[in-house]
Amino acid sequence: MTPSISFSIRDEATPAIAAKAAKCDLLRLAMLLRDPLRAFWRDHLKGLPSNKKGWPSTGFWEEAADSVDATASEEGVSLQGHKIGLRQRYYGGTIAPVNADALTIPISPISYGHTASEFPGLFLLRTKKGAYLVQSGVEIDAKTGRVNGIGRKGRGNAGQRRVAALNFLFKLVASVTQAPNPDVVPRREEFLEVGMAVIERGVA
Repeated sequence: MTPSISFSIRDEATPAIAAKAAKCDLLRLAMLLRDPLRAFWRDHLKGLPSNKKGWPSTGFWEEAADSVDATASEEGVSLQGHKIGLRQRYYGGTIAPVNADALTIPISPISYGHTASEFPGLFLLRTKKGAYLVQSGVEIDAKTGRVNGIGRKGRGNAGQRRVAALNFLFKLVASVTQAPNPDVVPRREEFLEVGMAVIERGVA
């Protein structure tokens, strides 16, 4: 079972916020900030771009946004994002297989967002460029994911014939190293701007 991962951030008060905070109850101030800060991070996550290849979205960022919650206390506001993989996106790092010999990396719009177990009839094909899990059948456009046809035409002694297409769905690799993505969390200054606007409206 995949463990649940909690990704947390905590904002620190600037002198300006601290001056405002001195004029009111700290818990009340945190309660005032909680929902706007949570909504701000949620909207930020929903606005992040999908995969670079332009393949159909898996809805990762939308699910990450829905996983965000917030807790208010006298110590401040704590925001948590509980979506599995969110922490990995932010910090980056190496991903290695667990209980397997290799990772299966989707290399097609058909397999993107899916696992190899969802595709019947896969077989291993080794080439000079590496090892792949391949499925025979209809020909799939590598960019659009659309079906081009049952196969492609080839010539033989008997004239025209149909040759079965091969769909390369996954590449097998020992590990992958993901670069950190600082855009997962808004900048501290952006949180402070939102917080100050809320305080100006809510604190006399």
